Order: sequence, then C-alpha cells, then structure tokens
Amino acid sequence: MRTDSDIETAVEEGRCLKGDTIDELLAQIEGMDVDAAKASIERYNELAKNGEDTDFFKSSKRLFPL
Repeated sequence: MRTDSDIETAVEEGRCLKGDTIDELLAQIEGMDVDAAKASIERYNELAKNGEDTDFFKSSKRLFPL
C-alpha cells in the first residue's frame, strides 16, 4: 500500500505520472495512442461493471473500474 506522500515523491522524481483525468494521464505518455487506450479502458470498465472478464478471464473479485 502506498501513501499519498509516496506517490507525490514518485511523481516529483519522475517515477510515476499523475493526472486528474484519464485524458490528462494518457497525454503524458510518450507515443501513446490515446484513442486506443481510452477504448481499452472503456472496455475494461464495462467488464468490471458486469462483474465478469470475458476477454482475459480475470477473477471477478479483482475487477475494479478505472
């Protein structure tokens, strides 16, 4: 478990990215296909909402929307 302080330190040191929205976060990742990433996140959130991962069969108790 990380504390807020741990995360802030990692951001300051460049070991972690931080954004207030998914769009802000994705925009910081060099070479990222933002549209493809957003589609992937939307699909994952859909699976999490339904409580079943029919793509990769991740355990339902580990499905949490982003």
